[in-house]
Amino acid sequence: IGTGSSRAQMNYTLENPYLVWSNRFGNKAPKYNDLIVPKDATFIFCRPVGLDTIITSTISNAGIPENSTSSQEIFSGVELDTTSMFYDIEGSKIIFRSDEKKIIRKDIVIPEGYRVFFEQGTELDFIQGAGFISKSNVFMYGKPEAPIRITSSDGSARGFTVLQAPERSNVQYVIFSGFDTWKHKNWILTGAVTFYESDVNIENTIFTDNHCEDALNIIRSEFTTKNITVSNTFGDGFDCDFCEGEILDSEFLNTGNDGMDFSGSAIRIINTSVKDAGDKGLSVGEESNVFADKLNISGAALGVASKDLSILEISRIEMKNCQQGFAAYRKKPEYGGGTIYVKEYSVKDIGLLHQIEPGSKLKLSGTLITE
Repeated sequence: IGTGSSRAQMNYTLENPYLVWSNRFGNKAPKYNDLIVPKDATFIFCRPVGLDTIITSTISNAGIPENSTSSQEIFSGVELDTTSMFYDIEGSKIIFRSDEKKIIRKDIVIPEGYRVFFEQGTELDFIQGAGFISKSNVFMYGKPEAPIRITSSDGSARGFTVLQAPERSNVQYVIFSGFDTWKHKNWILTGAVTFYESDVNIENTIFTDNHCEDALNIIRSEFTTKNITVSNTFGDGFDCDFCEGEILDSEFLNTGNDGMDFSGSAIRIINTSVKDAGDKGLSVGEESNVFADKLNISGAALGVASKDLSILEISRIEMKNCQQGFAAYRKKPEYGGGTIYVKEYSVKDIGLLHQIEPGSKLKLSGTLITE
């Protein structure tokens, strides 16, 4: 609706305001508008449709890219090393063998058009800032007696990342440990393990000792996780954005931030526990719809939170040793409040059972709570 030289005042009002639509759950390229602003304009002013609230955003001095992006640069002209000592190539298959532990000092970049297999018992140790990034599906079939180990003994690895893979990946009996996230020039991801627009099944897998924003980050994908353990991570245990999926029989231990954090997603959680989360045990936001049954949360700053038009339905939950139990609120001005429905609950050593902001609601064992 306008621009200004400070957040305090909108100095210039647009004669014809722009209506900007979201592109939620879409894979289409965004549509852009050119807006010429006065030289002294450093803030843009917007109003969410249907609200009187005015929000501002900084106008950043970012030039239009003249060459390829960092992502394009990584995959542009990449050719697989047919003499690699780390994997074999058989037609369209890439196979990581389990013959011996391999020390990886350079990035492994897999272009599209392949299927990447890891034999049971495979051990890869990424050091000196090396990372794994693939536009092809991964099939990791470890066994209880011979798990696949993807580690970084010096803690420098730049993530295990799968981007826009055409098939559904499968990850079974794998241990991911010691990873940071993918970084290349101005391209920085948030997950130690990332699946972006890449459907995946993950079972009997451990994510531990990761030191970036998210131990596991899945974006715009369908997924199933069963019997996974996320532990000792710097930030969120599992961050999920614009996905549909299930979390079954899993646990999240000692996460620096949220145990589970969902945005714009439809999620089903069954028989899952969160212990010692630095912030929220379970956080749902941005119009998420989440159902949980047999949820156990202990030692979190806040047990569960629903915000920004999200709906959280809980059939059964046990909660103990948390500063707060349930919270529902609006965090972002373009959304509304949050909703929580709880059928059965058991709590112990909870500082404040619930905190519900105006416009949000909590229904606790049949009792409606709005503040």
